[in-house]
Amino acid sequence: MLLRARIDYTCFYFKFHFGECVSFVVNLVLFFIMLFSSSFRFSSFSFAGDKKETILFVGFLFNVIWAAKELLEDPLSEARHKYTLEPSETAEKIIKKLSAKSGTVILRDDKKVGNTAVYYPNFDREQFTGRKILFQKNETITHYIQHNKTVLFKVLRCCKKMSLSNGKWFFNETKLCLSDDLPANSKAPVCCHRGSYYDSFLTNICSTQQLKSIDGEIVFDGGKLFPREKDVNGDSICLSPITSSKMNNHIGVSVLGITTDKYLILWCLTPRVQGYPGGNPLISTASGSCDWDDRKHGDSFLEVIEYAMKRELFEENDLRKVCRTPDEVGETRAIGYFRWVEKGGKPEFVGVSRLNCDYKAIRARLEVCDSSFYSPKRINSRDDLKKEISGLLNHPEMKLSLPLYMNLLFLLNYLDQIEATQDSFFCFLDE
Repeated sequence: MLLRARIDYTCFYFKFHFGECVSFVVNLVLFFIMLFSSSFRFSSFSFAGDKKETILFVGFLFNVIWAAKELLEDPLSEARHKYTLEPSETAEKIIKKLSAKSGTVILRDDKKVGNTAVYYPNFDREQFTGRKILFQKNETITHYIQHNKTVLFKVLRCCKKMSLSNGKWFFNETKLCLSDDLPANSKAPVCCHRGSYYDSFLTNICSTQQLKSIDGEIVFDGGKLFPREKDVNGDSICLSPITSSKMNNHIGVSVLGITTDKYLILWCLTPRVQGYPGGNPLISTASGSCDWDDRKHGDSFLEVIEYAMKRELFEENDLRKVCRTPDEVGETRAIGYFRWVEKGGKPEFVGVSRLNCDYKAIRARLEVCDSSFYSPKRINSRDDLKKEISGLLNHPEMKLSLPLYMNLLFLLNYLDQIEATQDSFFCFLDE
């Protein structure tokens, strides 16, 4: 884990410091060529040769030292100065003032959830059926990181150091990201791009964080970059559309699974997970994000999202003994969409799955979650499921993660929708 995190960071660092790295290598090679050339001698701390060769040697030596200084100045400086990453006061003030645009609802911060969401209550799964993905290049994120790399890499190094010292993952996986707002036209493709977790960390995550030195100086305030805009009347502040937000916006997925013997599976988040909020909150059966390779497993945007949900279920619940591939996990449907405000409006899809296994076959992936704080209950009917969901949403002491809260909220609405259309998806619960 430690080795992979360091390799991921090194590769990402090299990407944005390519010129400096090339300059260092070229000057180093030229220096050694000069040093070991047959026409140059270095003996007894004196130079044997003409003055021109001596000047060239000193010049190459200076270039090597200068190039090394350019590469190592910030890392060495941070070794002498301690930094902490904490919530941005600027972002907190902005979030409190956010207003909902037409067609959206804001779920405000409260004791139970501890986060804020802008969600779309009229999400219709059928509107996404058959929509293709239009892949685009997104140079905005690369240019932003390149332009601000001096301070952003301080933030990245600080988080990497904190994560690894606490035994948390900090990998730079390649992600499927949303480039544009979901179009209202049911035939329009959904625009996406390729990005990485570090791209999202330095944009979405950092937009609500600040880097502070040990003496209290704020080195970086991400709240100034939080994606917001004034409404059409100019009277209030709203979350910026994805199109203009300048965030990487990798797509998150969260899914609730119900087993063949009618158990709703929930887990508790462990401190080992990056972004752990504390307090062992309940999470969905599986939560994660869309990997770039997920795009290969669907002909439409909806199919890709639902495959990502199946893959997360497959990986986080150790289903390899009962399923050969994620496609065999069970019928899975995306039922809702929201944007996670504390993560710079990052897009999140929630879903539900009828798992092709019983409760005994499910086992938590201990690096991510455990079952020590929640005992699942058997669901005997659709009405029973509604009561269980309402009980979780309204429990005075139960702490729910934001994706789980939204997952339960959308599932409650979805149960009413499919009853109205006589959909048989949940009929097995009444048998």
